[in-house]
Amino acid sequence: MDTFFSVLGDLIKSGAFSEFQTTLIIFVVLFIFRRNILKSVFGDKPEVETEKDQKLQIILEKLDVIQNKIDSLTERIICDETKMNKIENSINQIVLEVKTEIIDLKKDLIK
Repeated sequence: MDTFFSVLGDLIKSGAFSEFQTTLIIFVVLFIFRRNILKSVFGDKPEVETEKDQKLQIILEKLDVIQNKIDSLTERIICDETKMNKIENSINQIVLEVKTEIIDLKKDLIK
């Protein structure tokens, strides 16, 4: 592959190709050899996870579960607070109505 790139580089440097052809050749070559280029740049990663990676993955999964539970509890608390506010508003409304009725009754009794 190195020889191929070397020959291709020499041809391009010689001016045998136009600028457009050179760009097209470079894109085609990069497309064809993209996997080999990526492997040479980044190196082969081992496919087998190490024990440390597995433990880290387990910990991350457990943290995700904990986060989901916290989110669920937060939603329930907000829902419960909303219900409590509705109940409190209803009680306040009833108390206000009862006070109004008592005041009206007092007015009627005074007359």
